[in-house]
Amino acid sequence: PCMFSQLTRNQFDRKQADNQDNALDIMQRAGIDLLWKENDGGDKEVAHKIKKIEVDRKQQNALCNGQTCYDMALLSDFDQEVSNMNGNRVVAMHLIGSHGPTYFQRYPKEKAFFQPDCPRAD
Repeated sequence: PCMFSQLTRNQFDRKQADNQDNALDIMQRAGIDLLWKENDGGDKEVAHKIKKIEVDRKQQNALCNGQTCYDMALLSDFDQEVSNMNGNRVVAMHLIGSHGPTYFQRYPKEKAFFQPDCPRAD
């Protein structure tokens, strides 16, 4: 949450942050149409005033295994979602990302471009 706040990481205090506008709030007040697309455990209340779409991780398809989805799932219906927005637009995508230790589970095998990869969690 501190990356959307004027508070630094060391200064960050949830109560103080909740009582001031964050970057998304300011963009919305400036008339920008905002959308938050979620694929990693929630927005931590930074996007509580804007439209949110969460990837359904319970899906079973090429992008989701019933527990997690590749970040590419955020692009499903993206063109339609953006066309439904008006004027100046910002789409924030909260990615499950590439951090460890289970990075190897976050991309399809055919996208394993950087080799050697580390296909285990230890």
